[in-house]
Amino acid sequence: IFFKLQAFFYYFCKNFLLMIQRIQSLFMLLSAIVSGLLFFIPLTIISYGEGSISLYTYAVKNQVVAGVFGSSFTLPLIILAALGVIIPVFAMLKYKKRKLQINMNRINILVNAVFVLLAILYYVPKIEGAFDMVNVETVVYVGAVLPVLSMVFSLLAIRGVKKDIDLLNSVDRLR
Repeated sequence: IFFKLQAFFYYFCKNFLLMIQRIQSLFMLLSAIVSGLLFFIPLTIISYGEGSISLYTYAVKNQVVAGVFGSSFTLPLIILAALGVIIPVFAMLKYKKRKLQINMNRINILVNAVFVLLAILYYVPKIEGAFDMVNVETVVYVGAVLPVLSMVFSLLAIRGVKKDIDLLNSVDRLR
């Protein structure tokens, strides 16, 4: 069984390094990593008189708020963030199907745009409106910028894939 594991590890590393040689694969990997960070960094912090409420992808953190918002409150954010990780990894593994890579990166851009709009336009006002808070100050935290960064990496990956397609088409013309 050790030799089977060793052969699998060798095969995986060989194919993974072959994929990473293309710059767009690196951009897709960075997009997936940045989207994965959404699970660890708060999106916004809402400060009010005596405390603050943090909106994470997976929960709203504060002892007072825990009873108001159920565990399924941020489920759409969890699903969108998970898709933001899965889609670039899937696109990266399909390195021989360039058109599919372009389409998957476009879908990733759409998923991240929906994530940002949902977080900023729905969740923040919903949390602020749940309480009669005075002197409310909403701070957009680093987590709200991460999906935008993921969109930039997806755009760069699309550009790299298009360059590959153009290069292959020019080689085909020479034949």
